[in-house]
Amino acid sequence: MKKIILIFLLLSFYTNSNSQSPKIDSLKNLLKKNNPDSIHVKLLKNLSFEYVNYMPDSAILIAQEGLAIAKRIDFRRAEPALLNVMGLAYRTIGNYPKALEIHLEALKINERMKNMNGMSVAYNNIGIIYKKVGDFRKALDCYFKAKKIAEDINSQEDILNNFINIGSAYIYLNQLDSARLFTQQAYELALKLKDDYRISEALNNLGDVFMKMNNSDISLSFYKSALPYYEKEKNYEGLAGCLLNMAKIFKIKNESDSSLIYTMLSLIKAQKSGFTEQIFSTSEFLSQYYAEHNIIDSAFKYFKIASVAKDSLFNKERTEQLQNLSFNERIRQQEIIAEKIEKEKERKNNLQLIGIALFIVIFISFVLIFSRRKTNPKSIEILGLVALLLVFEFISLLIDPYIGRLTHHSPIFMMLILVSMAAVLGRLHHKIEEWIKKKVANKIIKSRKHPSNLKKKRLSK
Repeated sequence: MKKIILIFLLLSFYTNSNSQSPKIDSLKNLLKKNNPDSIHVKLLKNLSFEYVNYMPDSAILIAQEGLAIAKRIDFRRAEPALLNVMGLAYRTIGNYPKALEIHLEALKINERMKNMNGMSVAYNNIGIIYKKVGDFRKALDCYFKAKKIAEDINSQEDILNNFINIGSAYIYLNQLDSARLFTQQAYELALKLKDDYRISEALNNLGDVFMKMNNSDISLSFYKSALPYYEKEKNYEGLAGCLLNMAKIFKIKNESDSSLIYTMLSLIKAQKSGFTEQIFSTSEFLSQYYAEHNIIDSAFKYFKIASVAKDSLFNKERTEQLQNLSFNERIRQQEIIAEKIEKEKERKNNLQLIGIALFIVIFISFVLIFSRRKTNPKSIEILGLVALLLVFEFISLLIDPYIGRLTHHSPIFMMLILVSMAAVLGRLHHKIEEWIKKKVANKIIKSRKHPSNLKKKRLSK
């Protein structure tokens, strides 16, 4: 009798806990007012975010409405934020290809706007998708990209997300020391920032760490600590997962009745909100539970539910979509890296060209100064020739890409253009040389006619 009462109380509590939060009511009331379009878009974005882990289908519809208005009024900065919410909602209901497509689009928009915070968020969300489909290394790569950006802009909230996600990925990779380190850092930072949403995730992940370390008592204490935070934040996706984790612990402790109760609670939550991944994992666990207790009808019933959910998550079409999106993004990232390398190469070349130009200017200045002070025409002629060669080669370096494009890299036409240019410069050099010689000769004549020189000649006589 006591067990039946406990089951009834738990089911009543968790099935009625989907009541709408005061924050949602407040946002709905604000939306009823005659707000400017930009304010209306922001309110829709905030409302859709509140629905993500509560009613994801509604979150998608609300975010789509906000996105349509944002595009109409050219409110570009709001677009990636709304796409982010849509991606989260599609991920929550298990449509990973659509979620990845949307988060990649948000990433591209943020890159164009140079919105570093938005880029960090996008990389985090993309990493979560890869984690969901089991590609943990690729997920970590995204998380660490997001972490670097977050640290560059000193965004504590984004750094907290990174710690949570990196720790979670290490749990799946069974690197428990790293998982515990990052998750503990996440918990401490979440407490400092008073972020109840992240506190619940950190506590749940610490429970996962200790479960893998075969310390069921500590693990269960972390899961129990996470429950009120999940309830407070109306994070029913996280709550469903936490309840299932507790059921697994009770199974390890051979408390079959408690394991069944918490699994049922998890399934109720998942089915009520449409969390496909949680429906799959919970139904699979129930199928195994009933099979172990030789209750074949129930085992088969939940096996079918799990199969439908699994097919929805990982059917062939969705798997191919994910692979194509992942491949295209990898190519895009490679192109971005190649473009950065090319720009860096171009920058170095420009610096070298500036250095060469400065050297040529200094050298020509030296020749001109030398021509005024010295009277050896041969030396001036040699220096002038060197200056001409430097100028010719420098101009060739500058115009070579343009000549190549103009002539389609035809050797004959390129040679004709360079020869013509050399002829013009040669002619110019000849005129400059004649001018310098004439200037030097005049200087010599004037020097000889100088009174001091005439006086020296008389004295020598």
